[in-house]
Amino acid sequence: MIIKPSLRFAIGLSLFHAIVAAALYVTAMPLMSRLALIFFVCLSLFYYLAHDALLLSSDSWRDIALDQGRVSVTLKNGSGLTGQVASKTFVSPYFIMLCVKPDRCRFPVSGVIFPDALNADAFRDLCVRLKFSSQPI
Repeated sequence: MIIKPSLRFAIGLSLFHAIVAAALYVTAMPLMSRLALIFFVCLSLFYYLAHDALLLSSDSWRDIALDQGRVSVTLKNGSGLTGQVASKTFVSPYFIMLCVKPDRCRFPVSGVIFPDALNADAFRDLCVRLKFSSQPI
């Protein structure tokens, strides 16, 4: 299943980062501290927009293949990772947080997939297959 950039994810990220920046701005910290923290919030926004929402980064997820609890993820730069669906994977009609435990890695890798990143049938199929995947770890 080929993943496309997600406008919903980009809007959600922007909204949440704007709320955090506004909350930082109204705190009683010194002005330079507030501006420094807001700068880091903006850096976070640009990174996650490029990497996860708009898929501009070379290590963004581009393709997912799922087969009996095993996942193969192809990155934009052509490399990939394979592993098992981790137990922390979250599936809802609104988004999927897919956690993959790579074969030769200790920590899982996660990606968020919104419905507008796939066509409707592919998103529904991925939801069903992840809900009933065999033996998540």
